[in-house]
Amino acid sequence: MAPATNNDAAGLSPKQQAKRDERMQSLVAAGYDTIALVGFEGMRTRDIAAAAGVNIATLHYYFKRKADMIHAIAEHILDEVLAIRSGAPSGPEQDELTVFVESILARFADDPSLFIVLGEISLRSIRDAECAGALKRLDDGLVIHVGGILVRSIESGVYSAQLSPPLAAAIIVSQIKGLSIQAIINPNSFDFASSLRELLRWVVAQA
Repeated sequence: MAPATNNDAAGLSPKQQAKRDERMQSLVAAGYDTIALVGFEGMRTRDIAAAAGVNIATLHYYFKRKADMIHAIAEHILDEVLAIRSGAPSGPEQDELTVFVESILARFADDPSLFIVLGEISLRSIRDAECAGALKRLDDGLVIHVGGILVRSIESGVYSAQLSPPLAAAIIVSQIKGLSIQAIINPNSFDFASSLRELLRWVVAQA
């Protein structure tokens, strides 16, 4: 998904386009890592440029404003979540939603930075209109993805047709976001895995 960036790529050769894409990705990755480590308060574009191995002028060529980078980072988070396994169940006791939730939990255990950055964007959006816009697009993408899982589960007979995919998806995404914020504020105050699995049981019970 294309971030809000400098799109002046007309006339580039395939090799030049590949280099351009690689540099943009390295800048987004550096920004993402910076937020995960120091939050928005510690985010400095010069530090991001240095981490990506470019000068500040190059960063501003690709991202005219800090807000443009935030949008790109939000798109990166969505791409990362959509890449998390949500395919066929591995056993008769599992369904696609269970597989997806367990994959989310495995990702959190292995690398919580994805959820830390999601939480940072969520908190920042309260007082930052640009972050709020990026978060809305991220939310919409997540709800569509989870809703698609629920629709397929209903069509295959796993869940009852009485379940509302858009509403259930919105609840699940809200819970994931809420837990990500709690992971920033006080990560030892609750069991992330148990909380998400309990939510899944509630959803299943309604089906």
